[in-house]
Amino acid sequence: MGTIHRLVGTGWQPLETHRHDRLRGIDIAPDGKIRVAGDDGVCLRIANEEITEMTAAGDMTYLSVRSFNGKAYWGDEAGLNVESADALQPFEDTGIASDLRTDGEFLYVAGIDTAWRFDGKRWKTLTL
Repeated sequence: MGTIHRLVGTGWQPLETHRHDRLRGIDIAPDGKIRVAGDDGVCLRIANEEITEMTAAGDMTYLSVRSFNGKAYWGDEAGLNVESADALQPFEDTGIASDLRTDGEFLYVAGIDTAWRFDGKRWKTLTL
């Protein structure tokens, strides 16, 4: 089961979530918010020690999460979602979105046999 630890000084301290979930992805946004993706619809946002469970599909495995251009994107078994208030909204049907990365200019989405690049407005399929 997943646990979350935070580096404090020279040591690691556990972040008490009082949950026992299988975790798959984590993101630390520029504003310090922590987002954690996991099995069985687990999508958590942690800010100032307060945990918010996002409204998401309970039968979905959320594999990845990444902050990009002030928004949080969540990858799952069916595609990409965007965080809106305390819920996830479908955003782009990429099939599986197993990994999300950003270089600050683009959001990159990896699927099973395809990858995509998003600039905040347009998508480009990348040839592998």
